[in-house]
Amino acid sequence: HGEDAAIVDEVERGVLPVIGDKPYEKIVDRRTAIFHAIGRAQAGDTVVILGKGHETYQILKDGTIHFDDREQAREAIRSRA
Repeated sequence: HGEDAAIVDEVERGVLPVIGDKPYEKIVDRRTAIFHAIGRAQAGDTVVILGKGHETYQILKDGTIHFDDREQAREAIRSRA
């Protein structure tokens, strides 16, 4: 989880100069972040999920697990219906 937070911090450093003082939320857990973004999206919004591309796994400190951003996004969209 520490490595994930370090990656998110690195992304944050790159984004801050672009967004200026606009509010944002930093969520380290990928599934939580996907569900949060899709859950808050309103008509006309675009949710962009970056970083993993075609990968269908996530490497954790104690092993590798199945994790597909596309599946998570579909589940989050279905949960809104």
